[in-house]
Order: sequence, then structure tokens, then C-alpha cells
Amino acid sequence: ILHAHSAHAAGLAWLASRGTQAARVAHRRVDFPLRSGLSAWLKYGSADSVIAISEAVKQVLVDGGVEASRIAVVPSAIEPNLIERQKEIPRDICRQVYSGNLGLDWDAGWVGSVCALERHKGVDSLLRAARLVLDKRPKTAFLLAGDGRERERLERLAFSLGINTKVRFM
Repeated sequence: ILHAHSAHAAGLAWLASRGTQAARVAHRRVDFPLRSGLSAWLKYGSADSVIAISEAVKQVLVDGGVEASRIAVVPSAIEPNLIERQKEIPRDICRQVYSGNLGLDWDAGWVGSVCALERHKGVDSLLRAARLVLDKRPKTAFLLAGDGRERERLERLAFSLGINTKVRFM
């Protein structure tokens, strides 16, 4: 089985599978429209199975010509049964544990984002909005989990907006 986790890897998996009986699974995490033509077909359309991280990404694939019956939706960053397990633990206890681990006020508002710190993700807009939120709710904490080419620029932006003590890059 060749499991490709990016569009580039899906193209390479197609090439590597030629002349073999290897099954190919392509994984798609972004909701950009597929480019039409041979490239999209080689990467996704001809794969034995395709994994999309959300219904929205699945729809992009379907709109790009991939058969819906070959697409499975498997959300990223969510453990199986997480929602059910969360119901078993009182919210206040969860907040106290996480606030202690992260050094946050347990009764403050928390805003989080998990993404690649890349320009097209719009994290700079989140930071500018954070400035407005903090004007009205100064105890709010902003947690940004991820890394990427924009991290240093975003850290400088948080500093220039005067919110660097309220933004945690993780």
C-alpha cells in the first residue's frame, strides 16, 4: 500500500506504483479546488482510495471529478471516542488541568487554532482580531499550535500589536 499524505506525494505514488500491484491511498487536507486535467486525475482520480479530512474537502474532491464512493472522511487531530470521553469528565476539572499545564487563567476565555503557519491560513487576521477581543476581554488567551514559514513574522506581528503576552505559539 502506498499512502500519500500530500498532492506531491500522491503524484509520486502514482509513478512508483506503475508495474506493481500496490494499492494507492491519497490523503487530502486542504480545500483548494483541484486543478483540472491529468495531474488531478493521476493524484486523486486514479487512486484506489482517497481520504479527506472533512466533508468540505470531500466535496472539493467530488467537484474535481473524484468518485464520492472512493472517498472516506477521516477528521484530523480528533481521537476516536473523544466526544464521549469528554462527557465523562466535568468541564471545570478539564479546564483546571489544562490551565495548570499551560500556565493559563482557568476562568479566562481561550481561543485556539491548529494549523500550518503559512500566509494562506490567515493567522495574521486572527491576531488582528485578537487585539480587538483583548480590548473587551483582557484575560483571553490565544493558543496557536503549528509551525511554518510565517511563524517569525506572526510572532513579530503579535509583539507589534501589543498582544504577545496573550498569544502562545505552541
